[in-house]
Amino acid sequence: MNILKFHKDTYSRVTTIVPYILYLVLGYLSLNFCFFFDTIQLSSLHAHYFYENGISLLLPTHLDSGHPPLNGILLSILWKIFGKELWVGHVWMFLWVLLLIWQTQSLSRIFFEKKTAPFIAMVLLSDATILGQSVLVSPDVILMAAFVWVLVSILKEKPFQTIFAICILSLISTRGMMITATLFLFQLFYHFRLQYTIKKILIRTLSFAPG
Repeated sequence: MNILKFHKDTYSRVTTIVPYILYLVLGYLSLNFCFFFDTIQLSSLHAHYFYENGISLLLPTHLDSGHPPLNGILLSILWKIFGKELWVGHVWMFLWVLLLIWQTQSLSRIFFEKKTAPFIAMVLLSDATILGQSVLVSPDVILMAAFVWVLVSILKEKPFQTIFAICILSLISTRGMMITATLFLFQLFYHFRLQYTIKKILIRTLSFAPG
């Protein structure tokens, strides 16, 4: 029995670590990947504008695609600190990938047994779309990480984390704003299922006010 338990524990630990190793390798290989497709505007051009002209809440018309410029602002700040290099953006994205892995594993532990949850998370994180996005300097990486973070914080009833994650989600893109509205409805439904009082539900929904 002890040997069987040891193997199960080892398997659980390995499947927990594998996604971190996989994305670390991908991150290293992509350090000098150029900006691609919509990331040229949403990351590179926005960041270049703020880097050269200073931080502001507005973009010139030819650069304004309707999305909040948070990603460009943050990337321009990192460029000023570490230099305007491709690797800076990729390391910045890798931090969000780490958050995505952590929160995905946390989400899996909510719905699945402790022994199987790491494997479920590993399968989810092996999705080709997520793998492809992870090698880009894309606001969608932040979007995915913030979305799962909000979901976990709602299910674990951590309102302060919900507030912080909602702010990030709403400021990263218009898609994030739409997802925020959907998560708001999800939280209402979830709390009704838990048979919370109307007063408690209203207090909980205040965490979405910043979004």
